[in-house]
Amino acid sequence: MKTQIPEEQQRLITAFLAEEDAQKKQALPKTKKKAQRRLVERIQSGTVFTSEELQKFAKANGWKHVRTSGSHLIFERTDNSGETMTIPKDGGQQKTIQPDTGRRILERIFPNYLKKK
Repeated sequence: MKTQIPEEQQRLITAFLAEEDAQKKQALPKTKKKAQRRLVERIQSGTVFTSEELQKFAKANGWKHVRTSGSHLIFERTDNSGETMTIPKDGGQQKTIQPDTGRRILERIFPNYLKKK
């Protein structure tokens, strides 16, 4: 024999579950997880990156371009931690970054997803 839950209680349960689902979705969307997993696979395979790609990753993950020094772009964390990072500038062409240099830059951009060697 099934017991019926009062309507008010049912609404509270539904609201609680909806709030819990919203918090989970805010944590990290599945599409972002997939993109980061593909990025990690690409790094591990030794693929080269362009300066433009690294700049895009940095800006999308809490870094801002603060100045340019010669052929290098200086980025700083937007959380006011004072942490800076340098990315070589591509000079208008599709210049690729050496795999080790690209990996080290990406370790700074995604510290929680890439383990330093």
